[in-house]
Order: sequence, then structure tokens, then C-alpha cells
Amino acid sequence: GDAPGEGEDPPTRDGEAEWAIGEPDHVFAFEEFILPEDSAEMGREFEIANSFETDKYVVATEVKPTDTFLVMEIAAGPLGRYHVGNPITELPEGHAYLLKAGEPIQVRIHYTKEAGWEEYDTDSKIGGKIAADPGAIKHVWQTDRMANDDFTIPAGQEGVEVTSEYTFEADGTIVAVNPVIRLRGKKVNVTATTPDGTETELLDIPYWDPNWHFTYMLPAPMDAPTGTVVKMTATFDNSDMNARNPDSSKDVQ
Repeated sequence: GDAPGEGEDPPTRDGEAEWAIGEPDHVFAFEEFILPEDSAEMGREFEIANSFETDKYVVATEVKPTDTFLVMEIAAGPLGRYHVGNPITELPEGHAYLLKAGEPIQVRIHYTKEAGWEEYDTDSKIGGKIAADPGAIKHVWQTDRMANDDFTIPAGQEGVEVTSEYTFEADGTIVAVNPVIRLRGKKVNVTATTPDGTETELLDIPYWDPNWHFTYMLPAPMDAPTGTVVKMTATFDNSDMNARNPDSSKDVQ
């Protein structure tokens, strides 16, 4: 028979390609950012310019952070989002994010580092694939943030439950959910309750692992009439029982 690596269908080396999604139609580059010496885990919010003169439909994106140990999360609206090990967004055929002409793109980055020295985010960027035929796009996606930004996880406490909700103000469809509860997360559950009182479980993760941050696609899109409430319930563990906890002696905001 053929020697290894030979034959009608030899193995390829696509894994070494610069972009897993293929050559992007456009690359959105971030400006260099210096994390101060005395900073540790921190967030950054900014805008990047959008020079397109017409609306574009984004069908796939790939986020490339400068340093995967430094950058924990990047959220960039119609350009998708990044978590360690999950840098690619590829939408089904006929689906896309809408990138409006000239509208700046809001970016949120979550960094994790130790205090004691400066760090540099010099080359983070996002590559995007644009729909060649806008008329083929039948479903436009939108990412909405349903966060609770006002709670405290007391030092040394486990089993701290926190909820957040999102209410549909117009008829819509739920296609995916992306929970983010970081290092002190223990478990998370997401439900949707329609105006007629029917509750549907969208996602249940009984053993949260921050190394597996994914956008979870529903098996089938779910109709969400006006008034549908999506509720996320997260449980946190800020005790020594959580092996990933960097410091159980601190209250966490």
C-alpha cells in the first residue's frame, strides 16, 4: 500500500494556517494598550472605527488576542466574542450579524494578570468574513447582554446564588446563550418563560469550568414573543473548596 502521507487524499497542514476561518475579508485591529504595573484582573472598554460606507453582513469571525494567558475574554458585538479555546464564530447558512455602515464597534476586554509588572496588549485583532450576497441573508443575529453588575460574593462563602434577567421588548427568536461566570463560578442555569407562563430550560451546567467557555447553540431556534423573560441563575464558590479561586479572603464584586 501507500506509505504514510502518500496516496489519493494525503493529509494537509491546515492547522498551521494563519486564520482558521480562511483569509478574512477584513481585519479589525485594536490599538496597543498597556496594563499598569499595579493592576491585576481588570476590564477595558473602547470603540474601534468602522469605515464601511454600506451595511455589511458578518457570517464568520475569528478573534486573535495578543496573549492567550493575558486575555480572558473579548466581546465585540457583531464581530463575535472570544474566550480561551473558543475564538471562532461561524453562523449557519443564511444567518449573519449586521454591521451597520460607519457605526463604531463597542469592544469589552477582560484581562487577567498578576500585579508587579506591566503587560502589553499589542496586537489583538479580529478577522471577519463578509457575506458575498446580502440577499441570501434571511436571519440577522443580535447579541444582548443580560448581566447583573451589582452583587458581592462574600469572602469564604460557597453556594452564593445570583440571578439576572432579560425581557424581550419585541417578538424575537433565541438561537444561542453564552454564560460567563469566571473563576468563582460553580454552576449555571438559563431558562426562558413565555407570556403564557411556559418555562423552557435553555441550558444547565451543573459543574462550571472556566476553561470551557462556549456559545451554546439551541438544538432549534425558540420563538420568544414580546414579554418573554430569559433568566440566568449562577452559583458562585468563593471558598477554599474552589481549587480555581485565586484568593478566598477577598469579597468579590
